[in-house]
Formats: sequence, structure tokens, C-alpha cells
Amino acid sequence: MRVLIGLVVCGFTVVSANLSSCAEVGGEHELFLRHVDSTVQEAMWKPSEPRVVYVGQPATHEERYRVIPCIVRMRDGTLVALVEPGKNPVFIRSTDGGTSWSEPYTGVSPDKVGGVNALGVRRDGRLMGVFSKAHENLGTSAVKKQMVNLADGRQCLAFEGYRYGGDLQLGYSSDQGKTWTVETNIDISPMVAAWTWTGGRILELHDGTLLVPVAGYLSDQDMDGIWLSAGVLQSHDDGVTWRFSIVGRGNPDDWIIFSEPAVAELDDGTLVTLMRTEDRVKKSSPGDRRGGRGGLHRSSSVDGGQMWSRPVKTLDGSHCSLTRLPGGILLCGYHRPPRLALSSNEGKAWYANMLWNTENPRANWGWYISVEMVDQTTAVVLVKETPAPNIIRACLLHRQP
Repeated sequence: MRVLIGLVVCGFTVVSANLSSCAEVGGEHELFLRHVDSTVQEAMWKPSEPRVVYVGQPATHEERYRVIPCIVRMRDGTLVALVEPGKNPVFIRSTDGGTSWSEPYTGVSPDKVGGVNALGVRRDGRLMGVFSKAHENLGTSAVKKQMVNLADGRQCLAFEGYRYGGDLQLGYSSDQGKTWTVETNIDISPMVAAWTWTGGRILELHDGTLLVPVAGYLSDQDMDGIWLSAGVLQSHDDGVTWRFSIVGRGNPDDWIIFSEPAVAELDDGTLVTLMRTEDRVKKSSPGDRRGGRGGLHRSSSVDGGQMWSRPVKTLDGSHCSLTRLPGGILLCGYHRPPRLALSSNEGKAWYANMLWNTENPRANWGWYISVEMVDQTTAVVLVKETPAPNIIRACLLHRQP
């Protein structure tokens, strides 16, 4: 029997700081200042025992990513979970706050729009999703991979010959994912290729701005070497036009890449992003302290996502999901091993890292995690299991008095 346990630190934290940071936007550096003076109480959230909520068809090795959870809370409180992204998306839902779940149902998508893998909720109650139909050559002999030796003694992993293509479209469902209409193309320029993912929840901000987290490439040269960058696409006119803002820039000058961003909006409008990073440096030179740069990097924006602070590593892990809980708390679910973490200071520091406990508590039995608020005292967590990649488990987090 698998059980979820938590190591929780409970107390009071007062945060008062001056944030001075530099955000790289479109290749230019822009400086912005903001004074932060907030008092946020750390809160204990106790997890329930996880249980199976979805079992898909047995998956081959090539199909191991077919089942991945993505959960959102509708305006009426219904929880809708995408459990199999793609052209024929499979959903489950809960109308009682995650206590029980419906039988799976398959959504019907328009022809020639590809599959859906990222969800969000409009203020008018509609479910929204990003559809993409992509193609790449990563698993072919056309892509060359080699170790290169730099003059300073470092050894770095380099790629050549990678190609990716595809379009993004924004779609809507008024029946919780059963049927979909696609209303607009998403302009990704100046990126030459971009995609969304299940952990990157689509947001409608407090001012009506639509925000789509994306990863991709800013040039053909970046694509050739798989120099991934992460950012957000924003629309201020209901999806008619779009603007791209970079958050994390991958390039061979630094040998680090950014992908799979997740964004949450705080009560005061501050946006917090966590991104997966990978370090292409495989062997450091003597005295080099670059090791361990991989993990989840944090960036923030105080102007609705136009400019972002310089990314800083905040957690060891990968593939995160992020949501805002009541009282100014952020909840992050991530893996290797699967964990849940809480932050009372906008993601700068984290407490209450909770492990999914098996016979070996640190075993990598869980992959992708999706988290969402249920109500003022409850949150829900979905976790993709491994080595059985067709199973999703769920637990509830209950806020303690």
C-alpha cells in the first residue's frame, strides 16, 4: 500500500525585501524595481492517502507519455482532469471536490487541429485549451549529439540538425471537454517554433489578459542546437493578437536551457514562473562552481508578464505544476522523486516538502504531477504512476487549523 506522508514546518514568516532584478526581453536588458512588503503566514496542509482515479490501456515504451494528468477547477467548483492529452483527449471530473470521480469520457476535437495538452478556465466559465499538431526529427539519425571540449576545460553536450514544426491554436469547450471549437490561431513570433505542455496552465489574468506558457526556439540556429528557451504568450484582445515575453533564454554562451514553464498569479497580480532547466555542462573545469545548475528556476513579473526577473534556481526537481492557495501560499508539485512543496514568499523559498512514500520513500515511482486549489481549505493532487505509466493517483491536501 502506497501512502503519502509529509514533513511539514509550521510557523510565521514576515517577508520585507527590495527586489531589484534584470529581465531579458527580446535580446534587450530592462531593469525594473519593486518594493515588497508583505506578511504571509506559513500554513500546514495535510495530505490524504492517495488512491487510483484513472487506469488507461496498458502502454508500451513508446506510449509511456500517453497518460499525463492536467487538472483545472471550473467556476462552479467542478474539477476537470485531462488524463490522456492528444487528438482524442480523455477526461475525468469530480463534482464533490475530488472525493469521487466520473467515468472517463473522450472529447471530440475539430478536424486538422492536432491534440490538446494544456488547459485553462475563462472567467465566463468556458474550458480553454491549446491545440497543436507538431512534427520533429529528434529520434532520427539526422540529429547529431556529441561532447565538445571548451578552452577552459569544460565538457559540454552539443546537438546539431534538430528540426521542429507546428502551429498553436486556442480552443474552447462549454461542456467540460466533451466537445471543442477552435477560434483563433496563436501567433508565436518572434519565436520560430513553440509548444505548450500539461503543467503549463493557461491563465486569464485579473485584467482579462490571456497568458499561455510556452517553450521553444528564438532562431533557426537555436533550433538546430536544441537551445530551448521559455516564455509566455499574452493576448489583450481575446486572442486576436499575441505578444511574446521571454523568461529564460537558452544559448551556448551559458550552456543551460529552459523549458516547460508553469505560471501562477498571486492576489496582488504578481506572476510567478517556475521552469525546468538542464545544464549542458557535463564536466566542469577546476574551480568551476557551475555544477548543479539544473532544477526548477523561478522568475517573477509585476507588470502582467511583459518583463521578468532574472531566473534563479529555487528547487531541485523537474516537470512542475504550480497553483495559488488561499492566504498567499503557492503549491508546487514536481518529481524525481515526486514531491509537494509550499511557499509563503512568492516562490523564493519553499517549505513542507512532502514525499510520496513507498517501500523506498525516495524511489522514482511517480512522474508528472498536477495540482489545483479546490476551496479555501482543500487542494487536489494528481500523480502519474511509474513503472505502470497508464495509472493516475490522486490525493487531497487539507489545510490544518
